[in-house]
Amino acid sequence: MIDLKNKLSHAVDNIIAKHAADVDRQSRFPLESINALKDIKLLGAYIKREDGGLGCTLSDIAGMTMMIAQKCASTAMIFAMHHIQVACIMHHEESSSFKGYLKEIADKQLLLASNTSEVGTGGDNGRSIAGVEYVGPRCTLLKDASIISYGAYADSILVTAKKSPDARTTDQVLILMKKEETELTETGVWDTLGMRGTCSPPFQIKGSFPIENIFNTQFKTVLSQTMVPVSHILWSSCWLGIATDAADTARKYVQSKARKSKPYLPDTRLAEMNNSLQLLNSQLIHCLDTYKALLELPEEHRKSELTSTPVLLKWNALKMNVSNDAAGIVHRAMQICGISSYQNNGQYTLAKHLRDIHSASLMINNERLMETNASLLLIYKNSDHPLF
Repeated sequence: MIDLKNKLSHAVDNIIAKHAADVDRQSRFPLESINALKDIKLLGAYIKREDGGLGCTLSDIAGMTMMIAQKCASTAMIFAMHHIQVACIMHHEESSSFKGYLKEIADKQLLLASNTSEVGTGGDNGRSIAGVEYVGPRCTLLKDASIISYGAYADSILVTAKKSPDARTTDQVLILMKKEETELTETGVWDTLGMRGTCSPPFQIKGSFPIENIFNTQFKTVLSQTMVPVSHILWSSCWLGIATDAADTARKYVQSKARKSKPYLPDTRLAEMNNSLQLLNSQLIHCLDTYKALLELPEEHRKSELTSTPVLLKWNALKMNVSNDAAGIVHRAMQICGISSYQNNGQYTLAKHLRDIHSASLMINNERLMETNASLLLIYKNSDHPLF
């Protein structure tokens, strides 16, 4: 693991950091950075060794995401999103076709994307409008996706849809749609304030695929047991990476001033930022430990525990706290560095940090999560899981 971290550190410092500004400026896919991750086999990092991967833990993936985000948040978010999809396959599908595809991901370093959003659902990924059509042994799907991050560059996309055209909107399945079986038509542009390198415009998805590419596990199970916790953990790792680098930039700025004017009084705002980072890191570690412990439970207990109210509250709280407080840390770092942080270029620039971090509260809007948690608390009955 030490050797792998050294390889990643070298890629971050010499490749990812080098291209980050251009990726942001051009709003382009970070091809050089993703290729650097492929070169050290990191797209198969979470896949088990017996399936050809590196056998890393989710804690390892979170640490890697944080390291990458300190230089390029877009690359880190792509890395995180890819592993969310890998986790969905690993945790829920044991068929030979899906096991074989995991090996293919590790061997060929394939990139996975996700589409759970759809035009007309108001951002509710628990509902779908488009349904799967069955034509003999194959299936077809036509869907208007609100957004697909790096969809044009992915080798496959995990797509949600109704089980059939006449099914309920909540009766959803998850489908592995491979690039060679899918036609993507871009229906909008991606010109955003931050996270520009994720290249996430809306698309129309049209595809034909074998029936075995549909998950046997219902999407609502995949969503609650894997997609939500792993997303909130890895997204938070990305945002913590942004905040960590902003705090480090502020520290270097203060150190530079202190060397030039002695005596120089300590800036207590640095200590305040460190306190905030420590708290957020502790919450992230706690959620990682909780998720690991839940996955190790016997199968008959795992599902009920993963979907219990206290656990759902925990995942949502992590996402909301990190997205809000990481933005506060970046803002505080800018106050310390002053106008030099506001410039787009220079040693102490934090302009990109600020733009990227403001996407955090909008990725599954915090207002919606707060409403969800409020509803959960309203119906919660204290039994074996005390909240407070």
